[in-house]
Amino acid sequence: MVLGWNGRDETLACLRSLRAVTYPNLSVVVVDNGSTDGGPDAVEAEFPEATLIRLDENRGFAGGVNVGVEAALAAGAEFVLLLNNDAVADVGFLEPLVDAARAGVGAACSQILDGDGSRIWYAGAPYDARRGHQGRHTGYGSAPISVDVAPYETDRACGGAMLVPRSSFERVVA
Repeated sequence: MVLGWNGRDETLACLRSLRAVTYPNLSVVVVDNGSTDGGPDAVEAEFPEATLIRLDENRGFAGGVNVGVEAALAAGAEFVLLLNNDAVADVGFLEPLVDAARAGVGAACSQILDGDGSRIWYAGAPYDARRGHQGRHTGYGSAPISVDVAPYETDRACGGAMLVPRSSFERVVA
């Protein structure tokens, strides 16, 4: 599920990268949050296989994501990937997330790198309910984590690149 708002070129680049992803059962839902930059028409023209949902107004991150999650679950998705429209996915990034989700985690996040891919922006994050500010993301500014590093637990997930099993949504809604 890719959420976009007036980021036509970034959204198209994101969707192109998803076309190259090796995970075999990937269906793409694009929620457009009321863009005025021609993005939805461009998505529809270049990615007719994607489900495009056009919202009349910008509902913000949560409002747009909720629409996309609902559509993915209604279509029978076993997992829902939340991916920022300015993300460019590596071809094999989804399989480890699916493996983690099948192992029973509530959500699985990939590392998120800065714009040129040279440094970590997110690779986990601390959480302390007693503090308002949680501090920097784990590994922020460091070199990317090798694909050989085993998945690890983190306190705080990031919706910019997060895979959530259907069962997690069902527990929250129930």
